[in-house]
Amino acid sequence: MTGNMTHVFSEQELLQQTFLQHVEVFDTLASTQDRALELCADPSLMLAALIVTERQTAGRGRDGARWWSPEGALLFSLIVPLPPKFERADSSGQLSLAVARAVADYLQATLQSTDAAEQVRVKPPNDVYLADAKIAGLLIDVPHPPEGCSRREILGIGLNVNNDLSNRPVDIQVPVTSISQQTGRKHDLQESLVSLLDHIEKILMTNDE
Repeated sequence: MTGNMTHVFSEQELLQQTFLQHVEVFDTLASTQDRALELCADPSLMLAALIVTERQTAGRGRDGARWWSPEGALLFSLIVPLPPKFERADSSGQLSLAVARAVADYLQATLQSTDAAEQVRVKPPNDVYLADAKIAGLLIDVPHPPEGCSRREILGIGLNVNNDLSNRPVDIQVPVTSISQQTGRKHDLQESLVSLLDHIEKILMTNDE
């Protein structure tokens, strides 16, 4: 299923090159997380499912905070069944840290030719930094599953890739950075997404604790 036309992301290639079973791509969307919550009400939804957009007009972060969603950032929500290894009391917190670690692993691989690779760190519970500058954020929602369905997790991820950080809102006080700022070049968002999904799949599918 495809949303508004986009030239940045290819639904067909995402389905062919990743573990995804359902993909929706948009040029503009209010919130990928809100769209994912709507999809989760469908018992026939095939997982894993992805909603990705070039621009987000009403993104939200942890505890209802506004999520700055500039063009050039990688903005998506991933719906997955709860992996068995996270079936414990604080599973969302454990899963959040694990996925943040996957984002960090992706960044280290992407920035391996730069000094920044050694500065990647996870800042619990849901952020990834390069030294003292934020580069990615994660939000997890756990909707009530449809009748007869197992628990589903929605992983909302925002990653600064090619976005212009000079235009960030004045209320964003923390230092921020992007992949392009560190490498000095623009990056293909489709290729970045496929690679990041590969790192996330490894985290979700491995059986180690």
